Amino acid sequence: MLKGTTFVVWDEISSCSKGIDPKEAWESIVEPCIITRWPASRSKLYGAASPGRALIISTPKGYNYFYDLYHKSEKDKDWKSYHFDYKTSPFLDAAEIERIKSNIDPLKFAREYEASFAESGNSVFYMFDRKLHVRNDLEDFKENEEVHVCIDFNVGIQATSVFALRGGQMHFLDEMSGHPDTETLAISISTKYKGHKIFAYPDPTGRARKASAPVGRTDFSILESYGIRCLARQKSPPIIDGVNAVNRMLKSARSETNLYIHPRCQGLIKSVERTRWVDNNADTATIDKSESIEHFSDGLRYGTEYLFPVLTGTSRIKRGFNF
Repeated sequence: MLKGTTFVVWDEISSCSKGIDPKEAWESIVEPCIITRWPASRSKLYGAASPGRALIISTPKGYNYFYDLYHKSEKDKDWKSYHFDYKTSPFLDAAEIERIKSNIDPLKFAREYEASFAESGNSVFYMFDRKLHVRNDLEDFKENEEVHVCIDFNVGIQATSVFALRGGQMHFLDEMSGHPDTETLAISISTKYKGHKIFAYPDPTGRARKASAPVGRTDFSILESYGIRCLARQKSPPIIDGVNAVNRMLKSARSETNLYIHPRCQGLIKSVERTRWVDNNADTATIDKSESIEHFSDGLRYGTEYLFPVLTGTSRIKRGFNF
């Protein structure tokens, strides 16, 4: 006698972003399969252990379809919902969780460790708050203080944010834009901050040779020919890594703020405040470029991710200036 049944396990439904969307997959494929093949009556007829069932598991990612499924038990007695956070697991170390709080923003901590449906909305840098992060009392560069610049290479834009590193904090004090090319930008930076050591955190693609330049000339080599030291990864890190690093610097789960911007940096402020995800969906990790306001925040991502990468697990990565 047939003893089988249908038991579907769907893990991380909130992260399903390719192909058919989760709602359509459930309503058009998975649920009909369970209902038509193994309803309670058919299961009883064949002596199955139970009717068809589904176990749907996920880390919450805002008020999406998983959120709707989680609350189906409020209206349908056949549904049951369970919520488990890090405190209920016997396998997690409390001290390790406390350490992580300094390395992650509060919304991500709530989502990943407290299984909260906290919603960040469509804003990429959802931790940014003008009242907290824009300060006119930031001191200008002191004599011989190191100057750091985030650069997004774009002909005619060259969005550049200038900051000081002070006690593990990024203080953005100036910005530049509108330069026609990298060489003009390099001249402006090296002239304005003459006498300072200058470190740049450009888009890693700047290592590639420029088609319009002589052999060996790249955006990096142009900057370095003017005494500007370029620091960047070998290839562009995932967008989400840079975004997480910026949000964590804006505000960690311990409520630590380590990134401030002077009001004169209006381009950077506008970019951080208004950069959005495409189609209101952070899971695609695609930034909306329709308004062309993302250039300053792109540069911010490169520098922040290089200097203050979001760390996971127990291993720690440190970047130093051993020149």
